[in-house]
Amino acid sequence: FFELVAEDRDGGLWAATRRLGVCSLIPNPKPAGQAISRCYSMADGLPSNNVRSIYQSSDKRLWIGTASGLSELTSAAGRPRFRNFTTENGLSGSAIYALQEDLDGNLWIGTKENGVMKMASGGLVTYSTPDGYRSGNFSSSIFESQKGELCVTTGDRSGVYLNAFDGSRFTAIQVNAPVGIDPLREPAMLQSRDGAWWLTTADVLYRFGAFRHV
Repeated sequence: FFELVAEDRDGGLWAATRRLGVCSLIPNPKPAGQAISRCYSMADGLPSNNVRSIYQSSDKRLWIGTASGLSELTSAAGRPRFRNFTTENGLSGSAIYALQEDLDGNLWIGTKENGVMKMASGGLVTYSTPDGYRSGNFSSSIFESQKGELCVTTGDRSGVYLNAFDGSRFTAIQVNAPVGIDPLREPAMLQSRDGAWWLTTADVLYRFGAFRHV
């Protein structure tokens, strides 16, 4: 099934799927018509057909997070090519669940359960438990709050956590989530422009009023 749909900086649409890899979509398809232009899979060089995240950075590099590593979609002689990164290239974990660029142009890479990484010009930096980060069983969203803090949503059986980065360390804050949320179904958080915090779950969308921390 489709994990998510992302728009690139040229208006192109990309779909992450669990079995077909990453697919480019046809813009404005006809009703009941074909919506997929092409899918790229392991046969094309992708490290896994299980794609969990897609993000295009400000330099127009398209990044694809899969269950078996991170991939960059490039082209050579007009043909698509994948440049893959795994634990052999320094990744702390192979399952890449979330991607986001910060205001400084660093790419943040959220893993399933092996911390979060920052890809900068100097290489990869991993943040995990010794850095105040609570990995849990997933990282479902990465974003910057209105205060400029980089935030990562994670969770485990004990609950949902918002990890806020102050520039050197993370602070893990347990979210006062409504009773009944299954933290293992990868709920995600974001902050909107009006300062409100949003929590998505498999069944319901929750909104929290504007305040400093959840």
